[in-house]
Amino acid sequence: MAATKGVGAEGGKGSPGRAEGADRVGPTLRARREQLGWSLDDVAAWLRIRLSYLQALEDGGTGNMPGDAYVVGFLRTYAGALGFDAEDMVARFKRETGGLARKPELTFPSPVPDRALPAGVIVLLGCVVIVAAYAGWYRYTDHGRSQPQPVPPINDVMPGVTAHSTTSPQLATVMPPPGHAPKGGAVPEPAP
Repeated sequence: MAATKGVGAEGGKGSPGRAEGADRVGPTLRARREQLGWSLDDVAAWLRIRLSYLQALEDGGTGNMPGDAYVVGFLRTYAGALGFDAEDMVARFKRETGGLARKPELTFPSPVPDRALPAGVIVLLGCVVIVAAYAGWYRYTDHGRSQPQPVPPINDVMPGVTAHSTTSPQLATVMPPPGHAPKGGAVPEPAP
């Protein structure tokens, strides 16, 4: 078989007639699988690795693989199933690909533009509502509309008290009625 000539071949890396990938991991895996007579579909079902990932390993392209850790894990499993030393194949693959130093493409979500009103507008609207509420309350209450009622003279409210009398209502109840002065002397006039 022509496919098995590349398996385990040492040297000849620089020979122009030889295919560039004869010593590479992918063609080596494919050659061993074909030597064993296995189809790639059967191996994918048996190992439970997606067919497209095994095809990518054999082709040497890992661009559609989920991540470097998965590539190494799939390669280790596939190489072990084919009878190769898995760690040796992983080391060869890392040398070929430059250490699997793919950087994941991270896309950070951009913030959604804020559609809310600015804080200054909210504060201004709050002040307008407060002023309008105060003006409405002031307008619909009786501020300044009712005039104070005059206080009636004390003569009208308390019988028996004259306008010139300075006695308190409590004293007026215990004092004799006007014109009935006590016998014993005159009542002194209060000092002005």
